[in-house]
Amino acid sequence: MLQVLAERRRFGEKTMEVARQLLIDKVAPKRVAAAAGINSQRVYAIRKTVLAAIDEEFGASSARDGPMDVFGSPMGVVAGHALAWRKAEICFRALGGDDVELLAREFGVSVDQLSEWIGHLRSNAWKLFV
Repeated sequence: MLQVLAERRRFGEKTMEVARQLLIDKVAPKRVAAAAGINSQRVYAIRKTVLAAIDEEFGASSARDGPMDVFGSPMGVVAGHALAWRKAEICFRALGGDDVELLAREFGVSVDQLSEWIGHLRSNAWKLFV
């Protein structure tokens, strides 16, 4: 989602890296500022701008329309996409031959839950190509 937003809004690479660290990796703003070599105020401004852009691009914060219905806020949308991406990554590792039991243990999920995710991915994978 952040990549789509970057293309539509033409945010710079550094801006999107700061946004990714804040919104997806959940790194503390002061740590992001130190790592990026910018002040904390700039980090907060980037977060505010990116969240506003997510809200505009992917739906209003009200319960009337768009993906906000499901997640309730721009942060919820980002978190939802991050979770879906992580689940897909784990499933692809399992489909690629990694041991399901070891993966389940590594990521703190039950084997049944992981098997359910894999089944869901298999039955809905065709939608990824439409």
